[in-house]
Amino acid sequence: MKVLLKLTLVLCFVLLGTYAAAPLWLPNILASQLPPGWKLEEMQSGYPGVGGIDVDLLQIKGEHGGTDIELRASGIRLEYR
Repeated sequence: MKVLLKLTLVLCFVLLGTYAAAPLWLPNILASQLPPGWKLEEMQSGYPGVGGIDVDLLQIKGEHGGTDIELRASGIRLEYR
C-alpha cells in the first residue's frame, strides 16, 4: 500500500510540475508547428484551462514570396474540447 501511495504522490508532483512549466514549453510546441521559413519571435501565454488557453501576445515572422512578413496578435483565446 505504501508503494502505491508513493507512486501516486510522485505522479501528482510530475503533473503539477508539467502544468506549472506550461508557459515555458508551450512556445516550443507552437514553434515546431509553424511552416518552414516561419519563426516564433515571442509568445506570452497563461496556463492551460479546461476549455482553452489565453495567449496575451503572439509574434511570428516569416517570408512568403520574397516578402518579409511580421504578424503580431494580442488577446487571443485558443479553445479546445
